[in-house]
Amino acid sequence: MSIPAHSSSTVSTSDTDEQLSTPTAALPAARPEPRLVYVVENDRISSVITELIVKKNLFGGEVRCYTDGQRAFDELVQASQASAPLPDLVLLDLDMPLMDGWEFLDAVAGLALPQPLRVFVLTSSIYPEDQEKALAYKEVQGFFTKPLKDAGVALMQDMLQVEWTGLAD
Repeated sequence: MSIPAHSSSTVSTSDTDEQLSTPTAALPAARPEPRLVYVVENDRISSVITELIVKKNLFGGEVRCYTDGQRAFDELVQASQASAPLPDLVLLDLDMPLMDGWEFLDAVAGLALPQPLRVFVLTSSIYPEDQEKALAYKEVQGFFTKPLKDAGVALMQDMLQVEWTGLAD
């Protein structure tokens, strides 16, 4: 299922989807390679699986894992204040302790970051309301159901490619 939000393309995948939709813009041959990816996930098994899939498919990028939104948010603020590299991509679970995904998104919306933050929600939620709510945040580029699959990573790459190509124009 594909749900558009804002002017950028967004996608959603779940285990029941037969086909995955792709952005309509023409894509250049080279794929983007995020330099830094945050995985914000409290379930250790899901976090490790997501990290392995990202490393396998997003060549050369560093992956940092956080067990709750507060730790990821604190790191993001610290990196921004120190002019350190910010994540090119955040994979965010919604249901976590201390600061859940919703609170993380609310907190990030109030930050003045030097570059746009690209968030892909990666959750076990199958509720359409959660998908609609998540996609209403300007930072959220897509909504994916766990576990993350290679096809979902490919869609993320394609969406980032379209966005980064648009920023270069």
